[in-house]
Amino acid sequence: MKIALSATRRADAIGRIDAIVAKMASMKTPPSDADARVVTCGILVFPGCSASAAIVPVDVLRIANRVLAARSARPALCFEARWVGARGEAQVRLDGLSLEIARPSPCEALLIAGVEHRDARDLAMTIDVLRPERQWLAERHVDHELLLAGCSAVSLVAAAGLLGGRSVTTSWWLARALREAHPELQIAQADMLVEDGRWITAAGLSSYFELALAVVRRWGGADLAQTVAKLLMRDALPGSQAPYVTGALLAHDRPAVIERACRWLDRHLARTWTVAELAAHCHVSQRTLLRHFAAHFGHGPIRHAQQLRIDRCKSLLEGSRRSFEAITAACGYSDVASFAKAFKRGVGLTPLQYRQRFGLRG
Repeated sequence: MKIALSATRRADAIGRIDAIVAKMASMKTPPSDADARVVTCGILVFPGCSASAAIVPVDVLRIANRVLAARSARPALCFEARWVGARGEAQVRLDGLSLEIARPSPCEALLIAGVEHRDARDLAMTIDVLRPERQWLAERHVDHELLLAGCSAVSLVAAAGLLGGRSVTTSWWLARALREAHPELQIAQADMLVEDGRWITAAGLSSYFELALAVVRRWGGADLAQTVAKLLMRDALPGSQAPYVTGALLAHDRPAVIERACRWLDRHLARTWTVAELAAHCHVSQRTLLRHFAAHFGHGPIRHAQQLRIDRCKSLLEGSRRSFEAITAACGYSDVASFAKAFKRGVGLTPLQYRQRFGLRG
């Protein structure tokens, strides 16, 4: 009975989505109602910002309006997206696109576009040039009920001095640089979306889908956000970014002691070792080695070796068809069950789920 009921509810939900899509397709523009509440989302754009961060929220809010119009001939709510700027220009050009900058006016939400960058060092240099945006944010952030930043925009907002000791997230490849530049922040590195007071921060280049959905959820409710997310084929509430972390991409600009230690650990993951043995290989005392690890990683070599084992396991699950028992042995574990639990804690997925999601196809 429960299975049949669940199937019926799924069919009803799919039917409602189909009806909404059909009605949306028949409308050129959503009908407007003078009595509808208009929620305005400003999107701060500037030279060198991410084009997708500027465009995606406009599309998401437009879809939300179409869903609202499909549900009611006289919707009580309407979202409006507008591009805003800090430099007084009438337009901002991005990759051949020309974005018309709106005249200054109150907005319920302000979404800060991400900053294009090659790496963390390039991002820091670019943010240093974005002085008008930092000053504008410092002066105007108080005018908005909700403020949202994703990926590299979190670093821009932090540089403007607006985050204080808040809990935030950012993309995993930027977390260490953000922590070093702003040690006062509480960085929830594994989370895709973090809300703290009026601020919502998100991780990933595609996080502007989730940030725009957060605007929809705040004023339109969870049901509307869920429907829009389904039409976008996105998760309405994103989970962890841990499955996406690629340790090899973080292995650059490391001190010589750390580089030597990590190379040794990578060669000896499949056997038992001691911190004293590792320190001797690096020609430093155990205390000096621990100090280097704490400064660079925020934890010691034993925990780092555990992360390296998980990274190796992820690589083997992605690129080979070896059994998990064989992979467990290659990663230095003899107990398959305990390693599976450690993997789930670190990645947020079981080894089987990870292989199904990221492994070889065909």
